[in-house]
Amino acid sequence: MLFANLYEPSDVGVISRLVTYANYGNGDVYVSLPVNGVKCKGGYFLSKESNGYEATLASLLVAYQARTPVKIRGLTSDDKKWSGSSKHVCLIYSVEYLR
Repeated sequence: MLFANLYEPSDVGVISRLVTYANYGNGDVYVSLPVNGVKCKGGYFLSKESNGYEATLASLLVAYQARTPVKIRGLTSDDKKWSGSSKHVCLIYSVEYLR
């Protein structure tokens, strides 16, 4: 599938850092795991413009608070890179809970 080449998964891990921005990007959220993806080595972000913003943010907050292991898939194309970092921080495609 061609679309599968546009994103990469992180390793399974517990969210180590979660930052919410009140104004940057009109509410962007930054998240990082102990081991992010190869291209997404700077972490992941959730844009307020994402269709699933509320559900994804709720999932991230619950996983962070409960220390639930997750796998995050990030969109890897350069046009999906977060402007809030000089590192390659990928737009979140999905968040998967694992036990």
